[in-house]
Amino acid sequence: PPSARRAAPGRAGPRLSPVGAFDAREVAAHLSALRCEQLHRALRQLVQRLMQHPLNQNWFNEPVDPIRLNLPDYFAIVREPMDLGTVKSRLAAFAYSDVPALAADVRRVFDNAQRYNPPRNAVHRAAAELARDFDADLERALQRVELVRGARLRLHSWLQSWLHNWLHSWLHSWLHSWLHSWLH
Repeated sequence: PPSARRAAPGRAGPRLSPVGAFDAREVAAHLSALRCEQLHRALRQLVQRLMQHPLNQNWFNEPVDPIRLNLPDYFAIVREPMDLGTVKSRLAAFAYSDVPALAADVRRVFDNAQRYNPPRNAVHRAAAELARDFDADLERALQRVELVRGARLRLHSWLQSWLHNWLHSWLHSWLHSWLHSWLH
């Protein structure tokens, strides 16, 4: 981890900003962590919206209980059960290594519902519509994360440039006045 207490070359005492103590690898890791945190938040919100969607009616929020629902053939038709509650728990536990893994589980929820229930069934229709909504919302969430990331990088670059120019101008002015007073 970066140390905010490292002194600048030729200067005693702590740095004023820990960012100055980051090397290139640490800056890249920090930016990556911020991006992951932002993406994780967007995905949690997306799953929560699916769970609370009016079409859901709690059909997709917990594992199907074939005994309670009297569905003796459920596991013969649905080989890989999945539900949004499990997705939410896995997401909270950081169990997904990437976005496609999470997306596959969410899509599996809706694919299973459409596979088991006939096309005119309300559960089948809700699953089809929620699957479409999920794909569109996921695309928008990923685009939003990239836009914010790009804006942060541009702001960081602008601040770095501004600070560099300000320091250069200040140092030039100070050096000029010091040389002027020393020479006269």
